[in-house]
Amino acid sequence: MYTINSHVVGPGCGLSIEQRKRLTLATELVAKPSLLFLDEPTSGLDGQSAFEICRFMRKLAASGQTIICTIHQPSAALFEAFDVLLLLAKGGRTTYFGETGQNSRILLDYFARNGAPCPEDANPAEHIVDVVQGRQGDGTDWPQQWLASLEYQHTMEELQKINLDQAKHATVATIEEPEDTADFATPMRHQVILVTKRQLVALWRNPDYIWNKIGLHVTNSLFAGFTFWMIGNGTFDLQFRLMSVFNFVFVAPGCINQNQPLFLRNRDIFESREKKSKTYHWFAFITAQVFSEIPVLIVCATLFFACWYFTSGFPVQASISGQVYLQMILYEFLYTSLGQAIAAYSPNAYFAALANPIVIGAFLINFCGVVVSWYSGL
Repeated sequence: MYTINSHVVGPGCGLSIEQRKRLTLATELVAKPSLLFLDEPTSGLDGQSAFEICRFMRKLAASGQTIICTIHQPSAALFEAFDVLLLLAKGGRTTYFGETGQNSRILLDYFARNGAPCPEDANPAEHIVDVVQGRQGDGTDWPQQWLASLEYQHTMEELQKINLDQAKHATVATIEEPEDTADFATPMRHQVILVTKRQLVALWRNPDYIWNKIGLHVTNSLFAGFTFWMIGNGTFDLQFRLMSVFNFVFVAPGCINQNQPLFLRNRDIFESREKKSKTYHWFAFITAQVFSEIPVLIVCATLFFACWYFTSGFPVQASISGQVYLQMILYEFLYTSLGQAIAAYSPNAYFAALANPIVIGAFLINFCGVVVSWYSGL
């Protein structure tokens, strides 16, 4: 999940289409790509929004970022933002590849010399598309015309020169300094810190999740505390004490069911975008998901302890109550990481919900000692 200012960006919520496209560009730029490929960045936008996106790409190109962009029938203002054009005919055959020039003059001169001049008041982009598709002109085979043109020969010579220069530069760079082969733009420590901060902010801006978890702890603790109100110290009361403690185990299923959909949604975003863009490593993602839950879990364990421990009449001695409090916090960490582990190996939330009873029943209930008969070890 991404956050911008006061907005939460994710499936089913967030920003406008233009803002989402800007965010998409920003997330790609985080990985510092040498080449940025954009597939129809103006699709679905109105004229003003499309112009803003193209102006933003123009600023990126002016700062040295190489951008390759596919676009269909742009307006004259949008078409002016591009420096080089690769025009393809049906079947992927090249019709033109080269500079467009100021006000598309170089491109229009090429078509004018070959019998397809552009009217003064026409959109250059629409004109050349109509010509190539045969809706205008004299039926010239433009891909074949391109192969026979001087522009094609000059373009191939320039490409060969660029390839030779790149080969020489790569050889010199290899000799002078080792090539940077790192998979990610930042070190692992920086990734973990940054992604954890982002996830903490995302949780803070998702109060429904936090309040639901707190509410579950408070209601369960009050129910358990007043059910076993001020347990005595007799032999028969020992079973009540054990069952009162056992009630805390049942906080796990509800909290796991709350946490797993959030984890799966974040994982889907990571798998579909950030992993493929190499924005950060999967270890940073998992670590952030675990660490970001720690403050909420400590608050929940504290509230449960305060509402349950003293109403049940357990000893207030620090050496006893402190150990119980510590064990409750550790249990919060245990079931949360266990639930996230189940979600990490599950393809969807439905499969995770089916796996939860098996894992939780086996590890958290059957082996905790309460449901095991006293004579089972004899």
